[in-house]
Amino acid sequence: MTASKRLLILFTALAIVIGASLCVNAQTVTREYVIRKAGAEIGTTSIEISQGADQTNLSTVVVYPQMGLEIHSEYLFAGIDFPKKPVSYNFSVKAGGVLDLELQWADSTAYTIKQLGQTVELPNSNVLALDNNVISDYMVATWIFDKSSMDVLESSLVVPVQLPYGTQLAPMIISYVGEELIGQHATDHFQINIGVVVDVWVEQIDRSLVKLHIPMQAFEIEAVDLALDPEAERVFDDFGGFNFQELEFSLNVERAKLSGTMTIPEVDGELPGVVLVAGSGPTDRDGNSYVMPGPADYLKEISHYLASRGVVVARFDKRGVGESTGEVHSFSDYINDVDAVVNLLATLTKVDAESLFIVGHSEGAWLASEVARKREDLAGLVLLAGSGYPFFDTIKRQITSQSEAAAAAGIYDPELPERAVKALDDMYQAVLNNTEYDVSQYDLPAEFEQLILTFVYQRDVLKDWLTADPAGVLAEVKVPVLIMQGTADIQIQPDDAYALAAALPDEQSELHIFEGLDHILKMTYGEPLSYTDPNRRVDRELLTILGDWILKHSQVTFNQYHLPF
Repeated sequence: MTASKRLLILFTALAIVIGASLCVNAQTVTREYVIRKAGAEIGTTSIEISQGADQTNLSTVVVYPQMGLEIHSEYLFAGIDFPKKPVSYNFSVKAGGVLDLELQWADSTAYTIKQLGQTVELPNSNVLALDNNVISDYMVATWIFDKSSMDVLESSLVVPVQLPYGTQLAPMIISYVGEELIGQHATDHFQINIGVVVDVWVEQIDRSLVKLHIPMQAFEIEAVDLALDPEAERVFDDFGGFNFQELEFSLNVERAKLSGTMTIPEVDGELPGVVLVAGSGPTDRDGNSYVMPGPADYLKEISHYLASRGVVVARFDKRGVGESTGEVHSFSDYINDVDAVVNLLATLTKVDAESLFIVGHSEGAWLASEVARKREDLAGLVLLAGSGYPFFDTIKRQITSQSEAAAAAGIYDPELPERAVKALDDMYQAVLNNTEYDVSQYDLPAEFEQLILTFVYQRDVLKDWLTADPAGVLAEVKVPVLIMQGTADIQIQPDDAYALAAALPDEQSELHIFEGLDHILKMTYGEPLSYTDPNRRVDRELLTILGDWILKHSQVTFNQYHLPF
């Protein structure tokens, strides 16, 4: 077997959240990190930065236990002030593969792969080696940046695990955002655009890593002293009505373990039961997404409100998100997970088996409908901000709208919308027919390319999703359905709600359109507002209608009760 065939190269876009312990002396900084993806722990990282003799050395060790992977990297830079110049770099897979390479910056820049015994010269020296498995090394992109003389630095990168397959330099744009206080750390915030945007916060003094976030891929890195002082858990207990308690649960399902929270009213007797289903992306049980910082907590608020009305509510992290484990092979996994949680709720002695409901938000509305159409024991189904059209049509509509707005504002050329539509149509056919697809031929902005490539790279998982018809699925549901939609939702439109309602007989559905509510069911007051603003709350009128409808369609009555607010 040749050396090249013995190479086991792991190119995994790993999401990283770092909790670090810090040790500092005059010349050395050491930190230990915890690595997480979409909130789930996947490994550890340790770094050591040492300075002396007009040079700076960065040593990194990364371990991914579940993958059996351990990687060491070492950077040497000339200088102790910023900007620094790279001198050498070493990358070594110690476990889980075989790859050792070194890169030298001198009169020319070249790398050597030890297993292949070959040295290759790079076309230019304005390059850094940054590997997706050692993503904490992205801090060194800030080391070559001169804050005093520039706002943007154009550079390039090579990915070590790709070099055995040939030299490919990728463009990299480094920009300075500004000073920010992160916990007790005075940091400089940089953005590194490599096709996706990497947000990096580093200490102002030595530019050692404090926090890293890749929104598109739900990756985050955070120093341990930030993690040791977490924000207090929010409890929405100002509704009046019944008191409630919360219990954690876990549930083994096929190839996964789901973790969730059961919100239980302090009321005697059997009660209605609701399963809350989260929307798309890496969204947890509370409605918080790992692609955006900060808590939105709208699903938690809905749970607490319904519990104050006397309803038992189960909500859970989607598989592979937060505390839930497991991989997604197809959207059938998500559907089966929801079904399993409904089964769990139905077995509780506290829950009336004839008063079971599913409440789905966004993509979760479709998943809820998929479960509801095959069950015969539900009392009702609630769809919050759910799509009423095939998902490919929805994505196409969203990207077309965004491209038209950008072109009209002069940000991009007038032909962008036409190219975007062509790119989407071709992508759809490539996913359905499992054919090759090259997004670069359409000359799209990087953020459009990344979104489209998400579908291409995950075609096996997303094929069912792209072709799904939520209204068609809903037409097969036989229980009462409540549909609620806001007019300020930039993802789903009132037309979607009308399409869903049109799929059912009038007597089976109830439709409410709320003026000014956004996608997470909060009031906008005429302008888009942050999903994660802690002062924003789920609309009270929507909550009241939701609670009234569930109690009306349940088989449970309360002897002693007063209506919240």
